[in-house]
Amino acid sequence: MSGNNNNGGPAFPGQHVNYIETLGNVVHDQWSGMTLRDWFAGQAMPMLKNAIYAQGPTRDEAYASVAFESYMIAEAMLAEKKRREAI
Repeated sequence: MSGNNNNGGPAFPGQHVNYIETLGNVVHDQWSGMTLRDWFAGQAMPMLKNAIYAQGPTRDEAYASVAFESYMIAEAMLAEKKRREAI
């Protein structure tokens, strides 16, 4: 993986409200949830699962391979997204 800090930003950003009773103020906090990199990796997992199990590794090796390859695909998707935004 690239090791950079570009995680694509939040995948599903939102906002929630905290009420601070003692001060009587309302505080709006940003809630970012998962990163876009995490979302992309999760979407890649189903297509990798069968291909990796077909190679016959142990369950733990298969899980590690799926996780690694999913994030590699996510990195490629983020790079392509960045390239297209620059056009």
